Amino acid sequence: MYPHNAWFNPEGVDCATARSLLFTNRSFAHYTVAALVEYILITSNGPAQIALSNLLEARPTLRSSIRSLYINAHGAVAAQILSAAPRLGFLELAFHNEKIAEVRRVFSSIVQSRRSIRHLVVTSSFSDQAMRFDTPKKANNLSRIGEQLLDDCDALTTLRWNIPSVTFTMPANQDVLTCLEDISTSRYCYHFIQWATTSKLPLLKKFSLSAKAVGVYQYKDTNKSRSEGVTAFLKTHGPKLQEFFLDDFSVYDTDLLLCTRLVKLQIGLSANSSTVAKVKHPSVKYIIIHWSSTSFLAHLEKLLRGLYEGSYPALEQVVSTRSDFWPTTESALGSSQWQTEATQKLNARGVTLMDREGRVWRPRLEVKDVLRRSGRVADQRK
Repeated sequence: MYPHNAWFNPEGVDCATARSLLFTNRSFAHYTVAALVEYILITSNGPAQIALSNLLEARPTLRSSIRSLYINAHGAVAAQILSAAPRLGFLELAFHNEKIAEVRRVFSSIVQSRRSIRHLVVTSSFSDQAMRFDTPKKANNLSRIGEQLLDDCDALTTLRWNIPSVTFTMPANQDVLTCLEDISTSRYCYHFIQWATTSKLPLLKKFSLSAKAVGVYQYKDTNKSRSEGVTAFLKTHGPKLQEFFLDDFSVYDTDLLLCTRLVKLQIGLSANSSTVAKVKHPSVKYIIIHWSSTSFLAHLEKLLRGLYEGSYPALEQVVSTRSDFWPTTESALGSSQWQTEATQKLNARGVTLMDREGRVWRPRLEVKDVLRRSGRVADQRK
C-alpha cells in the first residue's frame, strides 16, 4: 500500500554523496531536496541515515516536507526522524528483533505527527515468547504501547495492525479513531480485535483478517477462542462493512451473513474456499479471488462451481488476481484450463469474470456452436 514509487533510501547512496545531496540544494535525479525527503525509507542505521537526521536538525523547515516514512530499522535515528515529522501522513513500522523498550521509544517519538497520520501500518515478527516479561512491573510499564500510539490519531483512516498482542492494550477511550474506515489484522491479535469490538468506529467500511499466525511462535490458544473473538467483532461492526477480506473461510463462513451491507468479498484461494459459496449472501456483488499457485486450479474450479450452485443473487463480477491460463485470444480459448462448466454457467447467468488486468473471460464455443456458426457463414457466401 505504498503511496509513492519514488522512495528515497539513504542506504542506496554512499555517505559522501548523501551528505552532498542532503546538505545542499542540488537535486537528486529530478527531485529537489524538499521533495527528496517527502518519501523516506529507513532500512538500516548507517552513516547516510545519520546524515539525513543531521539534515533535518540543521534545516528544520524540511521537517514539514516529510509525508511518508517506511522504517525497517529502529534506533536513535529512526526515533529522531519520527519526532521531526509534524505533517506525516503515511507511516509503516516493521519490527523484527528489537527489544520491547526500543519499540516503546519509537512509539513515544511519534508525538507531533499523531494527529496528521492517515495511514498506519505496524507489523512484526515478534513471537509470543519474546513478548513475555520476567516481572509484572515490566509488563505493566510496556502494556500501554498500543494506547500510547493510537490515542491521538484523530485523522487515521487506514490501520494495519499485525502485532501479536499478548502484552499490548489498546485505547480505553471508545471515541478514538472515529475516522477509521479500513482495518487489517490477524485473528492472533486478539487484544486488538477485542478493543475494536468495543470501540464505536462509526465510519468503518472494510475489514481484512488473516487467519494465519503472526511470528514464529505457534500459539497454544484454541482456534475456537480466536474465532469467537472475530464473531463478536462481526456482530458489532458487521452491519457497517461494505468490504471483507479473509484468507481462510474454514472457520468464519457462517459469520459472513452478519455483514448485511457487504458488497465486495475478497478471499484467499485454498482447499476451504468453496465453503464461501454455501453462505448465500444476498448483497455481495463482487468476489475477488487471491491465489498464487497453479496447483490451486482444482480449488478454483470447485469454488466457481459452488458460486454457481449457491445463491448469490446480486453477484455481478468475479475477479481472479492471477492471470496465468487466462484466455485472451481465440487460440487460447480452446486450450485454457479454466474452461469449466461452472465458469460457462456463471457467464451465462450474466456474471462477468475478469483477471486483475481487467480482461474479461469469454466462454469457449462448443463444437456444435462452431459448426453452426461456420455453416451460417457458408450460407451467407452462397
